[in-house]
Amino acid sequence: MEIINSRNRIRYYLEQHAISSYFNTENIEFKLLKYQKGEIITPPHDYFLFVVEGGIRVYSLLNDGLIYLINQSTGFIVLGDTAIAVRIIVTNFTEASVDDTYCLGFEMAKYKPLLMEDAKFLRFITKSLTDKLFSFSPDESQAGNLKNRLTYHFQMNYINKPITNMKDLAMAFHISNRHLQRVLCELLQEGKILKTKKGTYRLAEPLTTKTL
Repeated sequence: MEIINSRNRIRYYLEQHAISSYFNTENIEFKLLKYQKGEIITPPHDYFLFVVEGGIRVYSLLNDGLIYLINQSTGFIVLGDTAIAVRIIVTNFTEASVDDTYCLGFEMAKYKPLLMEDAKFLRFITKSLTDKLFSFSPDESQAGNLKNRLTYHFQMNYINKPITNMKDLAMAFHISNRHLQRVLCELLQEGKILKTKKGTYRLAEPLTTKTL
């Protein structure tokens, strides 16, 4: 992570995304942070961040140590809204998914007491969390997103071992076995996985995140 000390660049992003319109609180000191692909982005309890350029990937670790992709996004998105809303430490991980990902943010501890009294900001947080709730919800209409998440899950966890335990996989992704089989069939047709025997698959070739 690199701190970019450029007032002009900070002003540009503030104006481009109309970020000041989300606050009644004045004189917030924003910092511009730059991340490279694969870097873990500053934990949300340290900074409240606006991703203003680039992309991110959000994932968690399952009990068996496997990586579960929650979502990935490019462009403008908020990080830290959950930490503002609830008094728990968020255990998901967020990393930059592309080089030169820029985040505009401020220190959480310094401004949270003021922002909890800022009605405009709290309305913004409510909308942000609502949008995430709907975008992260497993739904039949999100088959494309699910396929990306499954592909990433396979890439991170099954490079040199068979893909089995379809029931556990369906439970981990909060989908039905039938839904899982439909997505696996699509991945088979696209040549991303191969079926070795009933209920067992493997990656057709080592994938890169560009495939996602």
